[in-house]
Amino acid sequence: MFSLGLWVLITKSAYISLLQSAFDSFRSLLYIFIAIGAFTMFLGLWGTLGLFYGVRFVLIVYIPLLILIVIFHFFPGLFMNFQQKKIEDKLTKNILGFIQNYNPMDQANQHKAVAWDYVQVQLSCCGWTGPENWKNNTFFQDQAGIYPCSCSSHPASFQPVLGVCRLTAVSHKSVVDDWPVTKQGCGTLVQKRFKKVANTVFVVSFVVLFSEILGIGLSFYICAGRNVDVEGHS
Repeated sequence: MFSLGLWVLITKSAYISLLQSAFDSFRSLLYIFIAIGAFTMFLGLWGTLGLFYGVRFVLIVYIPLLILIVIFHFFPGLFMNFQQKKIEDKLTKNILGFIQNYNPMDQANQHKAVAWDYVQVQLSCCGWTGPENWKNNTFFQDQAGIYPCSCSSHPASFQPVLGVCRLTAVSHKSVVDDWPVTKQGCGTLVQKRFKKVANTVFVVSFVVLFSEILGIGLSFYICAGRNVDVEGHS
C-alpha cells in the first residue's frame, strides 16, 4: 500500500497527472494511502519484535491494531470497484470542462492544460469523444487558424507538443474540421487505463488483506501457545 501510493504520487504519467487535476481530493487520498501503508509496516515491525522477544503485551496490542488496519485496507479496493462508474462519469464531466475552458495563456489553470496536452500526446488522441469537443472552446472560437498541438496527427520534430499551433491554410467555413488532428477521442483509452488502475488497487488491497488475516491468526496462535506454556509451568 505504501509503495503503490508513493508510486502514484511521484509518477510523471499523464494519466496520473490527469486524475490529480480532475479530482481535488486525489492527492489527499494518496497521502492517506501512504500513511496507512507506513503504519502497516511499523505494525509489522512491532509484531515481529514482540514475537522475537516473546513479549506477550506487544502481541496483545498488535492484534486489535492489525484488525483496525485490515478494516482500512478492505475499503479502498471495494470503493474503487463499486464506485468505478461514478468516478468515470465525474472524470468525463471534468475533462469536458477542461476542454471547454482550455486556455494555454491562463496561468492559474496552466497545470490542467499541460496535463491534458500530455494525455493527448501520449495516447495519440484528441478531445474526449473526438476533436469535435473542441468546438465548445471559446479560446479557439475567438482565434481562427490555430489548433491544439497535442492533437496533431502528424507531429513534426520542430513542432511543440503543448499549447497551440497554426494552420498553414485557414478556412472560414469550419474550425475543427480543418485541423490536421487525429480523429480518435481519448475517453475510451483513458477509461481503459482507469480500469487497470482500479483493478490493481482492488487486487493489492485483497492481497494485503489476506496477509494481514494470516498475521492475526498467527498472533492468536502464538498468544494461545504462550498461555498454555504459562499454565503448564505454573
